[in-house]
Amino acid sequence: MPKDIICHVSKKVGFDPVWAWPLIWLSALIFGHLTFGKICAAEAVKRTKAPILIIHGEEDDFVPPYMSEQVQQANPAMVERHTFPEANHGTSYFADKERYLRIVTEFLEKHP
Repeated sequence: MPKDIICHVSKKVGFDPVWAWPLIWLSALIFGHLTFGKICAAEAVKRTKAPILIIHGEEDDFVPPYMSEQVQQANPAMVERHTFPEANHGTSYFADKERYLRIVTEFLEKHP
């Protein structure tokens, strides 16, 4: 999944993902001692025992909505997902504050 996001964003900003992905992967390894190879949110969520709330803007062009849908589908019993029309990455609150706060409040009340 990190590879999908990195390739998507690199295309969007005009970099060839064929070159961007290996360079970012190597930089993360050298400078951050991180490896992305085996990280996958959907796979990790399959095993979770904790409830997860995902709020995603439908116009998100950084992390496309289909990616959070894949996470939800990996464990629908534990993942609650809400999308916000016209919201971009991280802007769902501003798109509809009332709905956003209601969703978060209800989730926290269900899972204290």
